[in-house]
Amino acid sequence: CFSAAAFTALGLGAAWSGFGLKLGNRQQHISCVRHRRALPSRSSEGAALELLKDEDEVSEDEFPSATASGRDDQNFSKWQDSLNARQRDAVDAVLRGDNVLITGGAGVGKTFVGNAIREALASKYGDTWKDKVAVTASTGTAALLTSGCTLNAALGIGVPRELKDFAKIRTGNNAEFWKRAEVLVLDEASMISGELLDRLDVELRKLRKVDTAFGGVQVVLIGDLFQLPPISTKLPKEVLTQLDPQELANGRAVLRSAGRKSELFLNRGMIFQSEVFWDLNLEIIELVEPLRQRADSMMWRMLQSLRTIDNPKQVKEAIACLNKECFRPLKLESPKQEVVTLLPTVKQVEEINLKKLKELKTKLRLFKATDSVEAYPIAAQNRSTEELEDILRKMPFFASGSSACPAAGELMLKVGAFVMMTVNLEDSKSGKRIANGATGTVVSYAKNNNVVVVDFDGCKWRIQANQFESIVPGVGVCNRRQFPLRLSWAMTHHRSQGRTLRHVRVDARSFSEGQSYVALSRSTGMDGLELLSPLRLRDFRANAASRVFFEYFAQGDLAGAREELGSWRDMDINGRPRGGVARWAGEPRFSFGKHSGQTFQDVATNEAGYVRWLREQRDTASDNLLEFLDWLDSQSTKSATTTHDVKDTRENSIGSVAASLVEPVESPPDISPVDEESDRSISAGRGQSAKLGCLSRDQLQAMLRERNLPVSGRKSEMISLLLVNSMHDLGPQFGSKPDPRCLSRISIEEPRRHLSEVINPVAAMYK
Repeated sequence: CFSAAAFTALGLGAAWSGFGLKLGNRQQHISCVRHRRALPSRSSEGAALELLKDEDEVSEDEFPSATASGRDDQNFSKWQDSLNARQRDAVDAVLRGDNVLITGGAGVGKTFVGNAIREALASKYGDTWKDKVAVTASTGTAALLTSGCTLNAALGIGVPRELKDFAKIRTGNNAEFWKRAEVLVLDEASMISGELLDRLDVELRKLRKVDTAFGGVQVVLIGDLFQLPPISTKLPKEVLTQLDPQELANGRAVLRSAGRKSELFLNRGMIFQSEVFWDLNLEIIELVEPLRQRADSMMWRMLQSLRTIDNPKQVKEAIACLNKECFRPLKLESPKQEVVTLLPTVKQVEEINLKKLKELKTKLRLFKATDSVEAYPIAAQNRSTEELEDILRKMPFFASGSSACPAAGELMLKVGAFVMMTVNLEDSKSGKRIANGATGTVVSYAKNNNVVVVDFDGCKWRIQANQFESIVPGVGVCNRRQFPLRLSWAMTHHRSQGRTLRHVRVDARSFSEGQSYVALSRSTGMDGLELLSPLRLRDFRANAASRVFFEYFAQGDLAGAREELGSWRDMDINGRPRGGVARWAGEPRFSFGKHSGQTFQDVATNEAGYVRWLREQRDTASDNLLEFLDWLDSQSTKSATTTHDVKDTRENSIGSVAASLVEPVESPPDISPVDEESDRSISAGRGQSAKLGCLSRDQLQAMLRERNLPVSGRKSEMISLLLVNSMHDLGPQFGSKPDPRCLSRISIEEPRRHLSEVINPVAAMYK
């Protein structure tokens, strides 16, 4: 609920009881279903309005009253029968009351075992389990897979900005629950910071008056520590100038304002860099059996290399192999078969889904969910029922566009729409199952629109309404009744986490550690994976601290891990080690812009002209660029000398840059020799004719014009240089030396398509 996407949703979600839409020449109103404790429908941030305004015919369907055709709460005996040996060990350890960390790579069944643990605890505690167990996750997407809520929601702390915000754990609405709680389950624990974990420990010890880890609450951590890391808080320059300099030297961000001091919460460190992580005496269980890619052992091995990035040779081989096998159109059984596209940003996803839905010529139907809340009677002893219900209504579970609920407040469907199932369903008669994440096509409606008929791989399923819930410990339950379907032509990398996708297209560009690995690992094998652009070495980044932790774990030396990794308290306000360089910190990198993902060292070594220009702009530089400049200042004289000796690529003409990348090579036996014209670079300023790969200059210029890009002058030269650099990124599969003609080796059959995959990101970068 409190991921970055959810923060946006919280600000954008707006309640409405009736909204006028101008459809053709008539005014039509979309009403809401209302009853006691019911919530108004939420607008989809204008998406529905944008789509509806051009529709000739719209059918408005109040929410169907049908009961769910299947639920995700199968009894524990069914779960137990499906567990492998290590998964069973994990469940047994939880039932014994041990503190447990369950980890492992993507596709080993962590989400599955998390659901099994939930059912096991429900069986153990019976009717009291909702008062004893908090099932939580770091993000809304992860929480919905286990019918829980985010950790922040369970604690009642919202988005903590200052340390005093954590006092709400003792004084807020959820305090009574945490006094009685016995178990905390935390999924996707990699995104929880060590700083947050220690703050939670301090407050629970005070609240429960028990001086042991988490005040005696049993803790179950689940997650792959090589996947998405916690996002540390970056303070703006206006705040930095108001911090106490003495405290700053000790790694504390203490704000002095109007005579009072306030320490800021910065969300630093991995979970194993908290003090309480070691106090828990965790039993660490690593799941290793591949379940998602069990039929493609080569894919599994390559993903393991890309997960840890600890063997450069294997990483390059994996990238080369995936580019060779997967940078091509998917071979589908039917041309009508749809494929899920995974993209880095929410905006890209929304644009594709709405565009695809609008292209369908069938009638649009808008299904509105019925939302309701239920306050716990025991919680109402301290606050009025109305107060508790108001708290529940404001939960991100109901926010428009939030990932906290798997069902949309407003579901737009057409016959022919490509959809994804968001729960596990089982046909009681046939025993057939549809898994969460399965994709299909809407074919019809039945029973006065109480049923949506969806074709999943040739088998038609009658999908009815499903009851979704999010338990907020100590407060109550958020409920939503809606079809368990989502438009799924596209989704974000983050939303795909925990899912298995049979056919998928992936844009592997990323802006955080582990993100590209998460996207690629959704696929069951290379035959079902298509890369939208060639993989680049810089797309893959593993968390350096996690690598150190698992090195010691493999040696059975956790004491050594604790000593080397230290504590989040040893970090400065930027999350870097104070007083020197630490192996766990990894190499400093750019976090945004054209150098996003590149190390400071690479940019300093290869772009001396840019470095000199940046030094001149220091007074107006952003925080990340200031960090880069500070890093440059701290380097040794030798490093500085190396940097100044580097030839400035920005001062080279496009011709000389391209020429410097071209060396005579033997023509591969399966393609035509590269002619003399191909050896000349693109340089509109010199009027040279050239070929990029196997395309002529005229063909290239036509593609640039299609994208509204300049085809002459210095701007054209800049774009040409970007293209050369982009082709350099294709290098691993063609040898260590960059060669701008490498496209000719992979684009003989479809030159325009493959060059498009290079030009499109360059066009976006240029704009």
